[in-house]
Amino acid sequence: MRRTGKISKPGKELEAALLKPKKQITIRIEAASIDYFKKQAEETGVSYQNLINLFLSDAAKRKKRPNVRWTASRATRRSRKIARPAGRPSTRKKKS
Repeated sequence: MRRTGKISKPGKELEAALLKPKKQITIRIEAASIDYFKKQAEETGVSYQNLINLFLSDAAKRKKRPNVRWTASRATRRSRKIARPAGRPSTRKKKS
């Protein structure tokens, strides 16, 4: 695909990418992101699911890493039963 800053109409390279085997998953994506890809789908004639796949595949190929820093709070770990990082002792008092 040419890198013009806009998604072009489907070409041979795009068609080849869309024919690769896929694995079905369930993922939660913000509504605004879905709306963005649906708008792009209307403009390009490629389904929004395939556009998301192409976007993620391109990011993986380029080894792009998200600029995100997130740590679970103690309450979140407790409610979701997320394991405490190894080597970090518990701060809770044991019941007698």
